[in-house]
Amino acid sequence: MASDAIRSFIAAPIPNHIKSALAIAFEETFGDIAHLRPVRPQGMHITLKFLGDIKQDLADRIGASLASIVWNRRPFTVQAVGIGGFPDLLNPRVLYTPLTGETQSLIDMAADLEKALAEFGIAPENKPFEPHLTLARLKTPKQLGLIRKRLKALKGVSLGEFRVEELILFHSDLRPEGAHYEPLASARLGVKK
Repeated sequence: MASDAIRSFIAAPIPNHIKSALAIAFEETFGDIAHLRPVRPQGMHITLKFLGDIKQDLADRIGASLASIVWNRRPFTVQAVGIGGFPDLLNPRVLYTPLTGETQSLIDMAADLEKALAEFGIAPENKPFEPHLTLARLKTPKQLGLIRKRLKALKGVSLGEFRVEELILFHSDLRPEGAHYEPLASARLGVKK
């Protein structure tokens, strides 16, 4: 990576009470399974687009464009419901909570973001956007039967409802103790700058 490049992504923040509810549900359900690496609560967010390593001037231009992408969208409500596994429940590598509610607004916003970022030369995703919050990654495929059983027990369980009101361009700084996220730019839905 060039010295002036920064690892970055665009995400919608989630409120602290939802982060706490997710962390508690995860700990109560999977806390005894040592080979799961949970996402720290401060790292929880709805990632709409991972940009990878980009130059600072491009990050500045993308950050300045966020308001033009979301000013005509109203805030909307989503709900975290249950815990699932990517790519599937048979062999999950990532545990996540799916989002329900006004998810079409989230999907449409992600599509608008993809179109806007294409103008900056950012390649589109090769798979459809799936609204979710990542909770943990599996370090090894041990105890899959137990993990699957516990995932099924949480099916349909509501872990909280919240409003999506803002998009943030984050710098992701990878450190030995885990990733540190620094906001670089933000834009509130429905607000023209």
